[in-house]
Amino acid sequence: MRSYKDRDKSLLKTIPSPKGDYEHKIDTSEFTFLGANNQPDFSQVKIWFYADDSAIELKSLKQYFYDWRDIHVSYERVINCIYDDLIEVFSP
Repeated sequence: MRSYKDRDKSLLKTIPSPKGDYEHKIDTSEFTFLGANNQPDFSQVKIWFYADDSAIELKSLKQYFYDWRDIHVSYERVINCIYDDLIEVFSP
């Protein structure tokens, strides 16, 4: 079983973002991870941000979310980890 510390944020890729006030809204219901008692947990993830020079490549975000499927973690921790990884990679 993997820990949240084993997540692979290198899966996240960037693409050039349009200039100006460009708002990105991403909504997915494909997010799963191992929650309490090692049982699959399902979640919906909504991400809103204003990009600077780069934006999230959606395919890489899907692969990043898929990587969480065998990681044992709480809802509170997973949200903080996703937030930290996105801030580090994209600097919105």
